[in-house]
Amino acid sequence: MSLNTVFTDIANSIRRKDGSTGKIRASDFSARINSIPTSDGIALGRCWRQSSGYSSNGLSVGTYGNGKFIIASTGNDAMTSTNGKEWSTCSLPTQSDWTSLAFGNGKFVITAGAKPFYSTDGETWIQCTTGGGKYIAFTGKVFVSIPKSGSEAYYSNDGITWTSTTIPYNYYRGVSGGGGAAIAINDSSLKYLYTVDGKTWTEKTFTSQIGATSIGTVGYGFGNFIFATYNKWEVAYSSGGTTWTYLYGTTADWSIVSGGSDRAVVACPSTDTGIMITPGAVSCEKIIVPKNISTIIYGNDIFVAPSTSGQIIYYSAK
Repeated sequence: MSLNTVFTDIANSIRRKDGSTGKIRASDFSARINSIPTSDGIALGRCWRQSSGYSSNGLSVGTYGNGKFIIASTGNDAMTSTNGKEWSTCSLPTQSDWTSLAFGNGKFVITAGAKPFYSTDGETWIQCTTGGGKYIAFTGKVFVSIPKSGSEAYYSNDGITWTSTTIPYNYYRGVSGGGGAAIAINDSSLKYLYTVDGKTWTEKTFTSQIGATSIGTVGYGFGNFIFATYNKWEVAYSSGGTTWTYLYGTTADWSIVSGGSDRAVVACPSTDTGIMITPGAVSCEKIIVPKNISTIIYGNDIFVAPSTSGQIIYYSAK
């Protein structure tokens, strides 16, 4: 994704919001965005910038830990950065379709659905002799791993030795961890699993306030788990995974949630739509999310977004 493409996406979003048809200079972005009503606007200053990062293989999953961003490509290379702006290349243990990357207890852990690999620096990787699953998360205490489909999950204290456990047989869309717990969401319903130790999972059902039939994505930010329902603009957050605070907006196929200590981003890259959520929010602040991004990673007050075309963009949350 080139800088020109980012500017074009911003200009197109402004035109859709204010009904204009002519050319828009980049120097006019702030004034034009500021003129759009807040209730239907694009957040002022939420403009992504091009970084030096690029992989010819395209980029998929990523994480932040030990002061470092790591983003895996769809091949056998990865990109690393300490500031989200300047990036260097390192090798992954093998070429694979990586599906999840997490950090915790001093370890980076990556998986493609079989036995995971771990690393202390993000550059030298060792394959675990146990474990499995497609989606990995760190609760703040333990790693958990969930399958795409099935009833066998795993958990690990150190990211190296994994113990299997049984969960309700189902198809799963993803897992997120934080605050000493983890939530795994069902692929096609409002059901989700909740755990604090990785061994025992409790099945719960999310109550939609506007008739949503499935949870589109799950993430963790500002001390809360965050749900965004599929094909509805319904976003909810909960500190304990039971009692939810609801926010609403316009229909979108939400697929990404990323958050830090004081905010979170929910994104629908296919329509360049995003929202910013902050603690105690009663409404969502709209932002532009460039198309074709594969994930969003938060670390050191910076949001980083790799794309399927191999580019990496970022913006500072300070």
